[in-house]
Amino acid sequence: MSNPYITTGELAELIGASKSTASRIISDVNKNLRKDGFYTFRGKAPRNAVLKRLGLAEQKGATI
Repeated sequence: MSNPYITTGELAELIGASKSTASRIISDVNKNLRKDGFYTFRGKAPRNAVLKRLGLAEQKGATI
């Protein structure tokens, strides 16, 4: 089972951006999750929430 959270390093590698850019994206996703009443963790966010936000949500049967 893969980790349900994506870290800044993993996201930076996935999108080909710097870690600071990935950190900003994760921070933004976490801010929206907190607004909806979820607990969040600094430096990582739920993988499906990040991929959905980036328009890379997994298709049925596909994995990233």
